[in-house]
Amino acid sequence: MKKPLNALYAGLLTVLMIFVFTCCDYVSDKKRDSESNTASDTAETIEPITSGDTGDESLEESETESEEESESETESESGEVVQKNSAVHENVAYDNIEKTAWGLVGQKPSLPSTGDVEVLVIPISFTNTDYEKYGTKTEIIERLEKAFNGTEEQTGWYSLSGYYKEVSYGKLNIHANISEVYETGEAYDVKKGVSGKTDCDYLLGALEYFDDRIDYSVYDQNDDGKIDCVYMVYLAPYYSSSDLWWAYFYSYYGKTVKYDNIEVCDYLWFSYEFFDEYISVYRTENGKRQYVYVDINCETLIHETGHALGLDDYYDYEDGGVVGGLAYFDMMDGTQGDHCPYSKAILGWISPTVVYEKDYTATLRSFASTGDTIIISKNDGGTYFEEYYMIALYTPTGVNEIKKEHQCGIPEHTGIMIWHVDATLIDKEDFDEEVDTEIDITLYNNGGASRKLITLVCADGSDEIDTTDDYEVSDKDLYAAKRVITGLKWYDGTDVGVTVTIGEFTSAEETEQTKITLKYGE
Repeated sequence: MKKPLNALYAGLLTVLMIFVFTCCDYVSDKKRDSESNTASDTAETIEPITSGDTGDESLEESETESEEESESETESESGEVVQKNSAVHENVAYDNIEKTAWGLVGQKPSLPSTGDVEVLVIPISFTNTDYEKYGTKTEIIERLEKAFNGTEEQTGWYSLSGYYKEVSYGKLNIHANISEVYETGEAYDVKKGVSGKTDCDYLLGALEYFDDRIDYSVYDQNDDGKIDCVYMVYLAPYYSSSDLWWAYFYSYYGKTVKYDNIEVCDYLWFSYEFFDEYISVYRTENGKRQYVYVDINCETLIHETGHALGLDDYYDYEDGGVVGGLAYFDMMDGTQGDHCPYSKAILGWISPTVVYEKDYTATLRSFASTGDTIIISKNDGGTYFEEYYMIALYTPTGVNEIKKEHQCGIPEHTGIMIWHVDATLIDKEDFDEEVDTEIDITLYNNGGASRKLITLVCADGSDEIDTTDDYEVSDKDLYAAKRVITGLKWYDGTDVGVTVTIGEFTSAEETEQTKITLKYGE
């Protein structure tokens, strides 16, 4: 959850990142935290996936069409013939966002999304902290070390560092430095306290206390003169009905305070007890609820870090507008699984192939393993911030694997996922950095806008993901092997005009893959 006063960060990375058309290789190497326009047009009904849809045969080498642009003629409303250039831009990288973004936004994301990133973690204790429950201070620090920097064996799933190294294909390496426990000298009361006030008092108190022992300047890694993000882990229970005693990413808006000549700014606040949450729940054949636990559940920590990187929530967090998020099928919706292709694109972790009205055939490998993604572009506008479709091959591997059999929004079998994105930016004159309310830089979002920023096209032709707020993605929402997909629509109702043909699902070098063919005009 991101807090409502965080005006500049809700959609912080959704700013102009211009495509650089380069021919580099593909990158190869929980429950919602919600308090809480109509449904998009989807493709024609396709048979749902079954376990028998996965083939064993090896895939042929990909055959791609020429990357040279070709002209086609279309007729405008006035009857005038207009020349259009169709094109395929393979493996598109994004430009350095520092060159274009900050004139619009005025600030940088809290955490860099690539490279080696150091973060500061401060445990916050109270006079009534239950050390018999949590362990000694030394044991708490040791457990935090595992939660932030540990291995899969130490956590039972992924640590914060391990997760982001995995989903970014090695492009983001987070390392946390755990401080000693800061004692507030106060008792906590989960029914009292004000977010943006009580938590900020603890933040400033802790930074002052450790000032002579910590060089805060090392935590300004994006060179904006501000401490990137302080992780405060409070040693007290969380309380979902509280504005304060919950988990969120927030910004300090008080009087300017500097340590080591670096301003206090963003922080992440969450309970130590989130590590003890069950990681999954499902019903047995007799209807009994079965809970699955790991040693340290880092899902909430990982989700909130997504906000620090600049990602918005993808669940439905406001009344009105479109209904439902991504049906739990994303770390920024259901606090589980992987990040979607759109998120990874704007964070600079993947380099999609962009196809604009040109026939194209290529091999698409497992998204979880490689990040392979095809974008069907509407306007060939050279930016991630417009309307398009994204195609990727989902596999129940990596960060998805632990829940694949639990029917909780993580499909059990391999299938093609198609995302419909409209990341059109708001008009620059409508962006007011002085307004202290939540502002998305994109015109649309997944929580209350007239239509979604991103939605999944359901392979069974249903619109449940856009009309039901408790819907969960399953195998039937992914496209199976050997399927032919037609009928994709843009939001203005016009036909995309493309036929997507899926090949067999095969494996090469232990990576699942398939052949995808885009054919226009049929």
